Amino acid sequence: MMDRTCPSCAYSLAQLGEVGVCPECGFSYDPRAKVIPLAGKQWYAKQIALGVVLLGLLGFAGSRVGALQEPVCLASGAFILICVVYYLFRAAHVSGRKSRLILNRLGIRFEGPGVSSPWMEWSDVGQARYVWVLGVFRIDDKRGHKILRITVDRLGSARRARRCAKAINHLLPYYAANSA
Repeated sequence: MMDRTCPSCAYSLAQLGEVGVCPECGFSYDPRAKVIPLAGKQWYAKQIALGVVLLGLLGFAGSRVGALQEPVCLASGAFILICVVYYLFRAAHVSGRKSRLILNRLGIRFEGPGVSSPWMEWSDVGQARYVWVLGVFRIDDKRGHKILRITVDRLGSARRARRCAKAINHLLPYYAANSA
């Protein structure tokens, strides 16, 4: 038998069946169940570093060509400075907070600090997607109405939002067929 662990707490499930409930944490597991950890400080650190680098490059380029007096250069510099301050604030606000997206035979659930969505049954889910224009990850029902909307800063990055959507859409046919 393969050495399996609980996706939620890493408890050894080697002596238990393929489908069941973890005796340690109560997580409903099966071979396809996933717990996707979300958010963290690494994403914000990268964004802050990028903002500082861009601000430095703008200042360097402006000083070389004497363009710092140009209104466009001043406006873009101010915009970048505002972005850096915003990301510093967000990093301080969410630093160390952990969220997770749970995908198992019961459905889909988002859990985070101070928030926990109700279980969304697979038979109700139509599609998961990342809307880059709005910076949100969303799950829609079969009619296209929003069931769940999570901003990218709670997920950690746009890449992670796309990976969550891909994981849900990959599991959707299997779980929807088995829950009906």
